[in-house]
Amino acid sequence: MKKTILTLILVSGLFVANAQSPHAARLYGMTQYGGPDHKGSIFYFTPETQIITVAYDFKIKVKGKAPKSDIVAPGNGKYFGTTTAGGTFNAGVIFEWDATTSAYNEIYNFTGESGSDARGAMQLYDGKLYGMTNAGGTNGLGVIYEWDLATSTYTKKYDMENPAGGNPHGSLTLVGNLFYGVTFAGGSSDSGVIFEYNPVTNICTKKFDFDNLKGANPVGKLSVYNGKLYGMTNAGGINNKGVIYEYEPSTNTVTKKIDFSGTANGERPLASLTLYNNKFYGMTYGGGIYESVNTPDQGVIFEWNPANNALVKKIDLGSAALSNLGGPLGGFTVVGDKLWATATKSNGAGYIFEWNPANNALTFKHQNNQRPFAINGSFCEEYNYEPGVNPDNTLLLSGNKLLGTTSGNGGFYQGAIFELDIDSLQVTRKVYMQAADGSLPKGNLTRVGNKLFGCTYLGGNSHAGNIFEWDMDNLQYQERFEFDGYNTSARPLGDLTPYNGKLYGINFKQKIKNSGWRGNSVNYNIGGEIFSWDMNTGLYESEAPDLSYSSLKLYNNQLYFTQQIYESYPAVTGGITYGGIFRFDPASHLLDRVAVMDQGSLNNFQDTQSANNITFFNGKYYGMTPWKGSSGGTYNGTIYEWDPASNITTHKYDFDPLTVGTYPLSSFKIIDGELYAFTSNKGNNVPGASPGGLFKYTPSTNTTELVASGFGSAGLPTKSGNKTYSLQDGGPIAQLAEYDPATHSAALYSLPFYPGSPSFGWYSGTCYQNSFPELLEVIPNKVPVLSNIPTAQTVCSMQLTLLHLR
Repeated sequence: MKKTILTLILVSGLFVANAQSPHAARLYGMTQYGGPDHKGSIFYFTPETQIITVAYDFKIKVKGKAPKSDIVAPGNGKYFGTTTAGGTFNAGVIFEWDATTSAYNEIYNFTGESGSDARGAMQLYDGKLYGMTNAGGTNGLGVIYEWDLATSTYTKKYDMENPAGGNPHGSLTLVGNLFYGVTFAGGSSDSGVIFEYNPVTNICTKKFDFDNLKGANPVGKLSVYNGKLYGMTNAGGINNKGVIYEYEPSTNTVTKKIDFSGTANGERPLASLTLYNNKFYGMTYGGGIYESVNTPDQGVIFEWNPANNALVKKIDLGSAALSNLGGPLGGFTVVGDKLWATATKSNGAGYIFEWNPANNALTFKHQNNQRPFAINGSFCEEYNYEPGVNPDNTLLLSGNKLLGTTSGNGGFYQGAIFELDIDSLQVTRKVYMQAADGSLPKGNLTRVGNKLFGCTYLGGNSHAGNIFEWDMDNLQYQERFEFDGYNTSARPLGDLTPYNGKLYGINFKQKIKNSGWRGNSVNYNIGGEIFSWDMNTGLYESEAPDLSYSSLKLYNNQLYFTQQIYESYPAVTGGITYGGIFRFDPASHLLDRVAVMDQGSLNNFQDTQSANNITFFNGKYYGMTPWKGSSGGTYNGTIYEWDPASNITTHKYDFDPLTVGTYPLSSFKIIDGELYAFTSNKGNNVPGASPGGLFKYTPSTNTTELVASGFGSAGLPTKSGNKTYSLQDGGPIAQLAEYDPATHSAALYSLPFYPGSPSFGWYSGTCYQNSFPELLEVIPNKVPVLSNIPTAQTVCSMQLTLLHLR
């Protein structure tokens, strides 16, 4: 068998070339990473000039990080909050979120000098929101600021300064026309102060210096009751574990009411007191009795009666019965006759619970087991559909919903706005901090008219993926649809397939709400789904269940895909069957399995990790598997054939490490009437083994021929002119490979402006394999002639190599 030894020419950077002709072909592709925000890019390569051009870099659109504020609703139909970091100056932002439209806007970026690290909640007064930052300002000790709702204007009103107080952690409290607040530090003893702020005169007056005996480092906000203000300190008092205090504005006196002592009644509170039925309820961050050496002093829930100054510890949050729940950072929210709150376990996982003061019963309402670590020991982009970790605030009751924020979420993201439905107890992420208009594309581009459509795996406000459009005429990028994982499925894999004005695709995760599909399909126990999206109306539909890492292929008005082995299906001929070829009818919305490939059978079609897709060729379908199951006696991969007329699936060919290489990672591509694909030689340690590369398969003779070795480790080839192009992983820098069959030579073009890899799946550090990277050839200023019938697919005035055939 003939082997071609290539001369590889590595080409870095861009090239100066002659003027480009108006119809010079462009090869479009995407990278999963790279670009200014490291979210990936759309690019194209012009073979005529050998120039690589960035068309668009996916961008972070939610720039705030780590929100630790309460959500507030000033009555204009929108919600407001702040973040402690992120934004243009990494000093935090003020954000506005519309629950009706799900529109999120960052309306102000703290600059550092104007304030930074804003916490607590903003308070409404005279059409304006007032809040505090923990740091920033002229003195670096925080500021009092004002946001005018009518004019959308930010004004720094007051710079905190010592010895008047500094570093406020909580919120302002409005009493009449005056605001009262506390600072964590500053004052004569550097233990914090109580201050009064007049928003009309803009005068801030220190009212009381904490001196450790009456408490130190006040936290939270002051609570009003019978004309007095009540609060807590994190330290100080007899035991230096914090106190409850009373402030009388009329006499400017502070009275210590309770000393926290640790085991008996808690210690180190970090939140505010909540008034209910003439008693105050609260939580401490530490203290109480705990039952695990790994989670000491997890805090308590207590009840305090200001009438007789009696404090009763109600619950030890570190008890084994509560799974060592603890670490509450926020206060209670009154919902009917019960109190709701959030807490954080020692591993950062967040909990929402309900506590009934009448019978002292605590009930978990939502348990977020997501941790700020990698899942299954691997640093993976795939995270649970949870609002995040480390809830730091008090929940806001709005109708039958509770809204809050988290300040952390997994390894990549830093917080979220979430919403809990009190009736269904469903928690949904509304906005993820650091959300991008596209991130981690795991498929390829699809052309419809003069627009390119694609999906990203983690784009959109919910980090659940999106559908985007790139207009090649006006060079405009637009997010067209965002998945959310609740009302829609999420995490799109593979390509979008156009059919009858809709785009069909595959999502890796099913939606949580309403798990049924449109057709009378068998409800296989799998996690993803086939979806459709109408390009004109924007209508999204859940079509059928699916969990495939391949794309949908359109043949004769039917959509086909292959299913990987480790998902079990109802038995067809007895026993458990694994994977196979599936067909979805867009007209009837029915899904059926047309070919079964059982790992335990003698033919041994499927592998144990991924299933590649199929290609229609001369009336039959051809596909590959990366390796065979253990009972087959080989691990090098196979080629199989499915005849739809007889419904027979045949094992055709075993890859040989000494000839064309092993471990094919793509489907076939038809080029000039022949089937082409790549082998990767992944994991092959056979002496003298082929390095793998581009090979040709001839079904009539069941033979393979290696036509170009040593490049193109995955993906699919694309022909443009007389040469073949592909994407390959060059380590930290992605590469575009060009093969010239006339000279039997290849050149590798580096993408130096992308510190990432093409859409390779495993090879770029991801957890789930995508539809393999393929370049899309577009000839500008030409209109394509398309057909849905593979054998009649023509390229009249425009080359379109990625529509349906691979």
